[in-house]
This record gives sequence, C-alpha cells and structure tokens, in this order.
Amino acid sequence: MIQKKEKVKCPVCGLKFIPESFHFEKTSFDQRESKGELIEFPNGKHQLELKPFTSFRGSFVTYCPECKYLIKFAAEIGQKEIVEDPSLIKKLGGIKEFGKIYKYQYEPLEKPYMDYSDYFLETIDNINLSIKEALDEVNLAQWGTSYNQWKENKSIDSITKQ
Repeated sequence: MIQKKEKVKCPVCGLKFIPESFHFEKTSFDQRESKGELIEFPNGKHQLELKPFTSFRGSFVTYCPECKYLIKFAAEIGQKEIVEDPSLIKKLGGIKEFGKIYKYQYEPLEKPYMDYSDYFLETIDNINLSIKEALDEVNLAQWGTSYNQWKENKSIDSITKQ
C-alpha cells in the first residue's frame, strides 16, 4: 500500500491538513471473550461461538490540529484462516467454529497518509537527486585529465588559459 500524498480531512470539523506525525497504538478490537451460545439441535446441544471474519490489532493515530479530534487508521488487519494441524490450536490461539479450527493471520499495513517527516525526506531526496544530476553534467573526466597534465608538467601555468 502506498502512502497517499494528500491532506487528511477531519471527520468532525472538515479541516484538511498534513498530519504532524502518526503514532502506532497497539489496540485490540477483538470481540470480548465469551463461552458462546448453547444451541439445541434435534441430535443434541452444541456450544457455538462466532468471531468476525476480520480483526484489527493496531492503529495509526494522529489528531486534527483545529479541533484536536483523534483520528485512527487500521495498522494490522487479521483475517480468519483455517488451521490445518489441530495440534497447533493452543500455540496459534485457534478458534473453533462449526467443527473447523481458525486462527487470525495478521497483515501489517503502512501509514495511510504522508506526514511531515515523509514530506521532509521526499524533499531531501529530491535535493540529493538534483545535486547528483548537476554533478553528472560536469565532465569530471575532462577536468581530471587537465589536472593530471598540470601535475606532470609544471611548466603549464594554471592561471593562463589554454
């Protein structure tokens, strides 16, 4: 995911701004632990606990400079996957649903928008690139050859033009 090079719009006051910074906050939006529901079927009773397909485990936090509203963006999104090896249930924190065992596989995300430091680094990179391009235009091989000739032959006056 590429960071957006645009301003963030505050959902409260509508101000568009470049975030000063993003802070990573370890958050958990998982459903609270429960024993599930006891459901009766004609052939018996079953304990049923369902978890959502996706889960969030972290967020990037910034704030609106106008109204100070905290704005959060997802940093790690977990998707439910089936566990193939049942012996890994405890190790992976598996969830049992409808006779199948699932676990959450989390994928880290990048910051959703560029902040001041990203803009600063981009500017520095552009300056370095323009310096490099300017140096590439200077024919250093020609100047080096002239210098070597002058070093070898001291009779060449460095002040007079040739």
